[in-house]
Amino acid sequence: MRATTDDGRLLLRLKPQDVTVRVDGEPAAVANLAGPRDPLILLVVFDLVGDLNRIDAARSALAEYVKAADTDRYAALLQAQDGLRVILDPTRNRRQFVEKLEAAPLSGFPGLLDSVEQSASIASSMLQSPNVRVAVLYLTDGEIEDYRGDYVSTVVNPSDSGDLSRRFRDRLVQEKINSITANLARLSAPLFFVHLEEQTDSLNVTYQNGIRAFAAATGGSAYFARGLADVATLVERAVA
Repeated sequence: MRATTDDGRLLLRLKPQDVTVRVDGEPAAVANLAGPRDPLILLVVFDLVGDLNRIDAARSALAEYVKAADTDRYAALLQAQDGLRVILDPTRNRRQFVEKLEAAPLSGFPGLLDSVEQSASIASSMLQSPNVRVAVLYLTDGEIEDYRGDYVSTVVNPSDSGDLSRRFRDRLVQEKINSITANLARLSAPLFFVHLEEQTDSLNVTYQNGIRAFAAATGGSAYFARGLADVATLVERAVA
């Protein structure tokens, strides 16, 4: 959002009294405002199990951002495959972050669907600290069929050509997405996603549309690379 005065001048520093907020239609007090010049904590979540060339391109682009970031920028690294866990707590130590980034595990099962609510909740709790911004960036390349949990509806009766599960194979995926989206909408931290390999089959289109819904529900963005050349550009765009 760009804030301007009545005559169109850009406001670089807003005060709480400069804005009016309503929650459920009722006026709400604004305790604090943070903008691009305020400290940032970026939680980077690795959910990568696929093409090493694309992963290396994503890591290189992210490393360049971290190396050039202002001193009030903190970065943390988490892993989503097979359950969310912290690899590196928020730090301003650029060298340490890049080392952990380059050594981050690239195997296991995709974990975005199973971890996104937890990572968003962690980020939102960190926003309770004054004068700090927090955002989550997922780097992911998983396909829905590769999840450890069975999110793909199976055919209930293989001998019945009229079995509805044949026509609604994405039902379980969509139900999971709807539940997650509703829960994310109650949280405060924005979620950003860079998927390193866009898929076009119907099940993965449903899955990737779900990722878009997660970003929209939290005020973030989602990007999907069609080719290797897109990866670095989209990572740069997300962190910008």
